[in-house]
Amino acid sequence: MKGLEVTTNIRKTERHCHAEIFFPKENAEIDAEFWGHLGGKPATINPATDDSAAANEDDPNMKYALFKISNDTGKIACTEITERPLQREHLDTNDCFVFELDK
Repeated sequence: MKGLEVTTNIRKTERHCHAEIFFPKENAEIDAEFWGHLGGKPATINPATDDSAAANEDDPNMKYALFKISNDTGKIACTEITERPLQREHLDTNDCFVFELDK
C-alpha cells in the first residue's frame, strides 16, 4: 500500500494529475513490459530479510553502512550511524545521508 501512496502523491504533486497509474497484475501486456524493463520476471522472489540480521558480519548480503553528512558545527562532518537495526528516527530532513551497500 505504501507504493500506491507514493505513486499517487507523485501523480498529484509532480505530474499535476496527468500521469496514469498502471497495475501490472491486472494486464498481462503491461506486466510483461514492466518485467521487461527489469530484465525479466524472476522464477521466485526472495522473502524479506530481517534487518536485525545485519549484526551478523558473516552474511555478505547484510553488510551496509549509513553515513550522516551534516554542517551543524559550521564545518561539514561525516559520521557513520552504527546502531542497528536502522530506524526512521536516525534520519533528519536537515541533513544528507549516504547509504552504502557492500555488494
